[in-house]
Amino acid sequence: MEPPASHTKPDRKPPPTLEDLGKILGLSKRAVSQALHDRTGTVKVSAATRERVRALAKTLGYRKNMAAAALTTRRTGMFGILTSVGRMHVSAMQLAAAVDEFRSLGISPLVIHDAARSAAEYDFSLDTLINSRVDGVLLLHRPPHFGEAHVEKLRDYGMSIVQIGSTSPAHNISHYLTDRRQAFGLVVDHVLSQGYRRLGTITRNQDQYPHPTWQASGIQTHVAILEAVNQARNAGADISLEIYNAAGRGEEYPDVHLLYAPGYAVTRDLIAKGSLPEVLICQVDGWALGAMRACGEAGIRIPEDMAITGYGNEPSGSATLVPLTSITEPFEEMCRAAITELVSAVKEGRATHRQPVVMPCELIVRRSSLRSGAEL
Repeated sequence: MEPPASHTKPDRKPPPTLEDLGKILGLSKRAVSQALHDRTGTVKVSAATRERVRALAKTLGYRKNMAAAALTTRRTGMFGILTSVGRMHVSAMQLAAAVDEFRSLGISPLVIHDAARSAAEYDFSLDTLINSRVDGVLLLHRPPHFGEAHVEKLRDYGMSIVQIGSTSPAHNISHYLTDRRQAFGLVVDHVLSQGYRRLGTITRNQDQYPHPTWQASGIQTHVAILEAVNQARNAGADISLEIYNAAGRGEEYPDVHLLYAPGYAVTRDLIAKGSLPEVLICQVDGWALGAMRACGEAGIRIPEDMAITGYGNEPSGSATLVPLTSITEPFEEMCRAAITELVSAVKEGRATHRQPVVMPCELIVRRSSLRSGAEL
């Protein structure tokens, strides 16, 4: 009696080998290998032959034998991504972009999402990467506690390292980051174009936050806004700027999530004092959304009574009753450049470049920063 069709095993053929491809094309195993992997050797392979080999390999579903390759090249062809919580949705967007970019190169990366609260807690994640014998590691939104000792530990095992998306200083690491001076320059230019002259900004005081990532983002935001305002003043603009410190704020409001609480707390204070600026420029979108909640509770209209801008272009910012003007970072472009550099460095057996690559941002203008009657 024949078993039901649903229980029969499919007739699966093993993937083709280099020898199989060579027999079909009339080439040696060495020639096929050189054509597929861009290697030079004793066999001369033309560009046309390379295209024939690659086309057939794709059609037949050829997969590189990683174990054999590791024995020959001392590389596994595996890569890791180490990321942290950070701005949760932003980290998720960055991670999705990074994984997509790796996959476009035929690589399925090992992803480790670590919420370690101390330097010692990263040992487990590093041991996982080391034991997996990855060739390279992408530091995505570099964790605050991830220090130089961790970097050197990975390097001691021959791993290449590239960092992306964090403002934490990167010493001797290939680092791709966004240009906060350019970004907040766009914000200041925009609010001035709307006729706002009394500006306020919520940033973080570096002295109360010891971690490098938090220090760097606060310092860069602070400096960027001051520079943009001073440039406008030098050009003849009559504007004022008030700086509000978000460090340690929000803890008094446990019902407000910590990502939003600093903006909520600072704005409640401004409302109570009756000293709202014409426009409030926030270091991150979360603080801007917290400020919006405080305004809504007090009957303060946005943007009629106070305009608000953010940074990060959170998806939730476009879905609020008054959509939030924000800076968007070039995730896809950063991932493409960083991962290309990482994979190329491993493949070519060289060190990754050590100069930081700073990439420009874009201002997404929405209703929260527009004067009444202004059009998008």
